[in-house]
Amino acid sequence: MKKIVSDDHKAIVKFLKLLDDHLELQNIPFDTSSLDISVGSTPSVFSHEKLDVPNKVELHPGNYVFYDRQQQYTGVCESEHSIAGLVLSRVIGHYPDSNRNAIMIDAGATALTKETTPQGDMASVYGRPRA
Repeated sequence: MKKIVSDDHKAIVKFLKLLDDHLELQNIPFDTSSLDISVGSTPSVFSHEKLDVPNKVELHPGNYVFYDRQQQYTGVCESEHSIAGLVLSRVIGHYPDSNRNAIMIDAGATALTKETTPQGDMASVYGRPRA
C-alpha cells in the first residue's frame, strides 16, 4: 500500500508541475499554490505522510466505505466477504468453451464498471473467485 500512496503523491506533484508549465506557456499568470487539491485514494486512508507541496491537499478515501475488487487486490480489505457493494443479476448465457469460458448477465456496464482492475476483467462472481 505504501507504493500506491507514494505513486499518488508523485502523480499530484507531477500534475501541479504540468499545470504550472502549461499556464506559463500560455502566459497565464496564475499561482497554482492557491489551489486546493482533492484526490480519492482509498489506500491513502492509512497514510499520514505530509506532502511536500505548497497546496492544501486532501487525500480522501474514495469508495473506502464499500470496498471493491480493487481494494481487495491491494490488501485494503481481507476478502470478498468484506465488500459491501454487490450487483444481483440473472445469468442469461453461458459460454464454456476454452477460448471464452464466460457467462453473460443482464446487468449493463454501468451497473458494474467500465474500468478494468489490475487483477483483470471488470467483475467477479461472488463465492467463485475463478469464475
